[in-house]
Amino acid sequence: MAQFRPKGSTGPMYNPQRDLAYCYMPALEEAVKGLTVEAAPSWLKDIAVEAEVTEDTLASAVQTLLNAHELFITDLAIREPAEALEQSGFLYLPPAVRILLLYRLGEVLMGGFFVAIRDVTRYGELPPDEVGLERGVAAGRVISEALAGVKHVRPEQSLAIELETARALAEKHESRAERLEAELRCTKADCQKASRRERALASRCDQLAANVANMQRMSLWQHLTAWVRYKLGLLPSA
Repeated sequence: MAQFRPKGSTGPMYNPQRDLAYCYMPALEEAVKGLTVEAAPSWLKDIAVEAEVTEDTLASAVQTLLNAHELFITDLAIREPAEALEQSGFLYLPPAVRILLLYRLGEVLMGGFFVAIRDVTRYGELPPDEVGLERGVAAGRVISEALAGVKHVRPEQSLAIELETARALAEKHESRAERLEAELRCTKADCQKASRRERALASRCDQLAANVANMQRMSLWQHLTAWVRYKLGLLPSA
């Protein structure tokens, strides 16, 4: 399994596909728990009721989706997810069933990824893996075309879009790198200033401590001198 690490990072290696695989099954399980006609929004519930979708129908649809996953994992001759979905029979399920299942799965995944992307993104910036996100969008178009039976864009248009997107993302990353380098330089300068201020403050504290010690010694000497003068009769008694 390929392992990755951001350029310049000393953090642990990771694999994006592995992370997606680990979070997908819990997300699918959560989606299935709420996969009922009654739990659907009103507009989708009307479609499901009219199409006579039952709990057994939905359970069968989930099994068909799992069969598609198994095919894609075990049959290396299948090159695209859309092929596995077709061979498993998922693409031939009643449209209302597919809509309900995919709506529920999308609801869970969308909610989870909204939170996850915000948590790993620097405030005010764009997601850290925009190029990977674009690859996911491109793969999603292939699946959606198979599900809908239509082409959203022609292949040459899709390639042109991807190339233009890649160029734009490269420019964004270059600009972001320059901005981060500038911020790093400013941070280093601030640290140097803070260090100089800290040294000056420490020197001032040492000086004040020395002055206090001198004052304490002078006070003790004054008291001793006054006591001696009193004993010698040089000072009037109280």
